[in-house]
Amino acid sequence: ATLQYAKGICNLAWYTNLSCQHQNSCFFDVSVLLEQESFEVLGWQLPVEDWRENPGKKRFDPEGPFRCCNNAIEILKQNEASMETEKQSDLLGSASSCCSLFDNELFLFCDNWGPHLSHCPKTPWDCRVIVQSD
Repeated sequence: ATLQYAKGICNLAWYTNLSCQHQNSCFFDVSVLLEQESFEVLGWQLPVEDWRENPGKKRFDPEGPFRCCNNAIEILKQNEASMETEKQSDLLGSASSCCSLFDNELFLFCDNWGPHLSHCPKTPWDCRVIVQSD
């Protein structure tokens, strides 16, 4: 048996251990759908990158499926027009509270706010997972 990457589609399912209280990290259970199977990956962390415009800070890819996770609380408070003009330097980046990445009114994670906020993504998003093959 060998390990290899497989293309699938994913979405954030819930917080690992059913809690958003993970100290300085944020862990998720992710639903994965491959061609012939579905399963959950437990304890996954959102990928972050260095933020060139704000040295020392990290952010989620501003073009990727977690772009609205960068400043989750403010995105939900403000309307779309003000978010589009908000200065990038004012955003929190990946320092957003883990609990703020889920909206209790919409009952959705920040990877799926697109149905309600047009500049945000919708799930599922393309992903690659390591699988075992024969």
